[in-house]
Amino acid sequence: MEQKKIKTLLLAGVITLVGSSVVACTEDAESLPSPCNEFITFDKPEIKEASSLSTRAVGDANENSSVYIGSKILRSKKNEVMHLHVLEDDFFTQRGTEEKSITRGTLVTSEAGITNFGVSSSAYPASGTYTSYGLGSYFYKQQAVPNTAMTYYWPTADKEISFFAYYPYNNASFTVSSSAATLGSPVYHYTVPSTISNQVDVMTAQVTDHTAGSQGALTLNFSHHCAAIKISITNNSGSSITVNSVSIEGVEYDGTLHDGTWTLSGNLNTSSVNPFSLSYGSAIANNATADITGSNNIIIMLPQTLTSSAKLKVVTADDTYETAISGTWVAGKTYTYSVVKSANSIDLSMVDNAGTARASMTTANCYLVHAAGDYKLPLVYGNAIKNGAPNTVAFNPGGSASSTYTTQFVNHAGTGISGPWITKSGSGVNAGMGLTATSAELLWQDRSGLITSVSVNGDYLEFTVGSFGGGNALIAVKNGSTILWSWHIWATTETLASTTAVNTGSGGHTYNVAPVNLGWVSTGGSEKQGYCPYYQWGRKDPFIPCNGTTNGNTNKTIYNISGANITPASITASSTGIQYESSTSATIATNIQNPIKHYYNSSNYGPCNTTYYNMWDAQNTATNNVTSATKKTIYDPCPPGFCVPTGNLYCYMGNGLSNPTSSTTRSDSNWDSTNKGKTWTLNGASIYFPAAGYRNNSSGSLSNVGSSGFFWSATPFSTNSGRYLYVNSGYWGWSFANRAFGFSVRPVAEE
Repeated sequence: MEQKKIKTLLLAGVITLVGSSVVACTEDAESLPSPCNEFITFDKPEIKEASSLSTRAVGDANENSSVYIGSKILRSKKNEVMHLHVLEDDFFTQRGTEEKSITRGTLVTSEAGITNFGVSSSAYPASGTYTSYGLGSYFYKQQAVPNTAMTYYWPTADKEISFFAYYPYNNASFTVSSSAATLGSPVYHYTVPSTISNQVDVMTAQVTDHTAGSQGALTLNFSHHCAAIKISITNNSGSSITVNSVSIEGVEYDGTLHDGTWTLSGNLNTSSVNPFSLSYGSAIANNATADITGSNNIIIMLPQTLTSSAKLKVVTADDTYETAISGTWVAGKTYTYSVVKSANSIDLSMVDNAGTARASMTTANCYLVHAAGDYKLPLVYGNAIKNGAPNTVAFNPGGSASSTYTTQFVNHAGTGISGPWITKSGSGVNAGMGLTATSAELLWQDRSGLITSVSVNGDYLEFTVGSFGGGNALIAVKNGSTILWSWHIWATTETLASTTAVNTGSGGHTYNVAPVNLGWVSTGGSEKQGYCPYYQWGRKDPFIPCNGTTNGNTNKTIYNISGANITPASITASSTGIQYESSTSATIATNIQNPIKHYYNSSNYGPCNTTYYNMWDAQNTATNNVTSATKKTIYDPCPPGFCVPTGNLYCYMGNGLSNPTSSTTRSDSNWDSTNKGKTWTLNGASIYFPAAGYRNNSSGSLSNVGSSGFFWSATPFSTNSGRYLYVNSGYWGWSFANRAFGFSVRPVAEE
């Protein structure tokens, strides 16, 4: 998802100081301590969102801007889960609110909120400055009430005066720790009360070295110095749940504040030391959301960067859930922790690419996930099940076998696949190879903390997305140390719903092209900047991406399941960032058992020793400009409902079908030099192709990132080459290359 920029927040209380008389003080008035005879009075405060009101459109003054921070999993003692999503918002002013008392545990956001406040003041000769005088030399820790005169007069005009205001006044938890004689500005001390309803929205303001003797309006800019924590729980579990309490532990609760900067004591709360726990004690119906904190029990915390001890805990009637929480709480921000209790793990074969439930199972080698949570997928070979039935053509296309055509695709052992399932051995949709999967392994992920657990549970691979964000991962199931099959998990906000129709003309075909490359992750401020994995022709597994189209030929950092970097030295014997092997004996089975290894056969220039035309198009026997729709195979790398396109699409894009059997180009100087890519525009279609470069066939190393893009079709050129589209700053091209090259894949919708 593209993340929104959040505006810096300053909530200001505008306090107007006026005299009780219209007669101005002059130098003829008595000097201190006998000031002029006009009392200081504070007008009713106005609280406004000073930094952002000017940028808001008329009519949206009550809207809030927010940013998605991340997702987590709450794991229970019974190994059940809840999902946590975190949003950051600005505090916001509620204008025109009628006056009412403001309770503790409540954010002060209206002009009625400050009914009184404390203030100290120093007054001194105009030649001086506040840093040389006691902060309470005129008066110290006095109560000020809006529209009520104080018992202190304005000093004479030959003096300067400073004010140091704080809210709330006379509160045992928030105190002025500096004495009246302390030079400069005060130091405040705050210990956050463990009783949430007693927590206060701490604010301060100060005006220094103000010329006295004048009765013009004086503005005190009150700033919030705490962060607000809200908690809600949504129940989608299928039945009612009772929530007893929620709590936050392992956070700092004590510190001093000076000139807007906190110095924290280092003390962390626990379940027994200054606990921040909120009782709820009510049932939440299925498909209902409970606002646990409400408006009067908001948890008001010290701003801080959370340590590894910080955690959120939810106690239900029959279980306890908790998770570590991380990040930084910023003063003046609200952090909403939305907890969702769902049913059991989401079966990715039973939802579409948007996460919407489908009526029957459809499988693939790639699945999209859109949030943190627990997921599972069936141990099925690629797309061997479609709409709840065996997709036999995907693994047993029939026909007559030859050196360029196979009638039966094979598994990791080189055995012909006779049924959809790896582990089952029944009949019909439950037919399979009857193998045993003993374990699962995360082979790599390009975002730390994306996948936090993997396991085999019967006939399913189960995994947890711990911290959602754009990324790719490759997970395998194994028997002992042997990989049986592997799947690409693509974490994205993309749903692939917005395809673009491209009609290649008379005798051609209409393709519905996906909006992005397979595995695309946007970076920076543009959806057009990013990275994607690479694929060898005819293979199903992704290879490690580059570090972005604008960052040159550098590998994306990859991580293991613990979140630690997997350096090139630990994953390869070369310096390419991936495993590489030159082998004339590697087979399709070898490729399956070694999904992270880039193979190169120096005899046929492919990744294995077979030369089939139908690796990605099940019943294909032709080369070049194949105009029929792709019949997806179990080696196709795309998610459910999508496949690699046949050659006709790129022959049309590359040269307008002018020379289908050769390598030709179509001139086009349109080029995005900022994002590094080109937009294809013809006959009403507009599709952006990023210049992700490629992985070299005979080394696996990256090349041409940021200057060219290369996109495989499912159609071969010959026994050793595949057809592809390429783009650069000057033209589009229709060409062919050794199958061992690693190119991007742009999916099209299945038909």
